[in-house]
Amino acid sequence: MLLKPWETHGGWKPGERQGRFFWAQFSCDPVMDEFLLHQASELTIIHASQLELRTIERSSDDPLVIPRLFRPKRIYKMLGLFEELLETCKKPKGNFRFHATILLAETLRLISDDWLEHTKLDTAAPTSYRTYRRMISYLNDYYTEDIPKQNLEHFMDRKYEYLCHVFKKYANTNIQQYVHQLRTQRAKYLLHHTSKSVKSIAQEVGYPDPFHFSRIFKKIEGVAPQHYRDNGVHNHQQHAPGSP
Repeated sequence: MLLKPWETHGGWKPGERQGRFFWAQFSCDPVMDEFLLHQASELTIIHASQLELRTIERSSDDPLVIPRLFRPKRIYKMLGLFEELLETCKKPKGNFRFHATILLAETLRLISDDWLEHTKLDTAAPTSYRTYRRMISYLNDYYTEDIPKQNLEHFMDRKYEYLCHVFKKYANTNIQQYVHQLRTQRAKYLLHHTSKSVKSIAQEVGYPDPFHFSRIFKKIEGVAPQHYRDNGVHNHQQHAPGSP
């Protein structure tokens, strides 16, 4: 049973031998949304999210599909996890919060998996989604290189027009724009953490022409690369310990 914050609830009276009541209180960010049973028919791909793109900053926003009231099949395994969770919280030491988080997450995963299996929902990813995931991995590995459409077609064994359609569907952006964002993301790191010239950085991230690099960078970030570096250094010095 999952309860909302401050929701009224009851349990067994002390002294009765009907069973034991386990309680775990937790918070999460982003907030866990309530899952309603009528939403089951809307489930297709559980984890189709733009968070798979390397350019998305948020680390976790996947929906956790669990009902508020459900009796899982693997209740004894859950009982063991809860007992370990209780012992971890009773005797806190070292990274006990991290350990407790893992135990709670595994418990929620068991509930979710059991419920999805119980309802016999088809949550398998379609072929187009698996194609999209392969493209993401390929682009993340080779974004600093020239990627002709023939190379992408050969690697994916699909026509370029189809790949563009699939990428747009799941990423809400096109392939070329995503590559520019990856290169800009890398360039931002190099501008802030190295003394390399803008020209050298442009070549390193995949732009032989530094002027073309500057145009792309300014279009995405709103400022030229050198201005981005100067402002970043200024802000760092302004907030450095002991700075006036």
